[in-house]
Amino acid sequence: MKLALNLGFAICIFLATSVVSYSEDLSKPYNPTRKEWLDFSIFKAIKTQTDPWKKRISFISWVKEQEGTIYVTLTQANGQGAIDQDTADRYLELVKKNIENILQKYDWSKDMKVHIQFI
Repeated sequence: MKLALNLGFAICIFLATSVVSYSEDLSKPYNPTRKEWLDFSIFKAIKTQTDPWKKRISFISWVKEQEGTIYVTLTQANGQGAIDQDTADRYLELVKKNIENILQKYDWSKDMKVHIQFI
């Protein structure tokens, strides 16, 4: 019994120190895939662009690399009043242009299509 407790304690110490040492090593190389890079760039661009808007919105984006398409859905954030169609259309146009600007920066993404909707 004592041996099992000591072994369990040793395993816990080993796991705790290995997690800490791995998370502290920020010098390890990391290369995101193009899909990961695009996902992050799109998320950041939409978030940065939409945060100062009078009506807050929420969004979800998907990069479908096999289809060569990016899908984005915008919706009003929780607690926000209804958004009229003109405002929704303006939001859609601004976000779509922003995404298309990102896609044009890279040769590997410039032919991707963008499908965007507001629900």
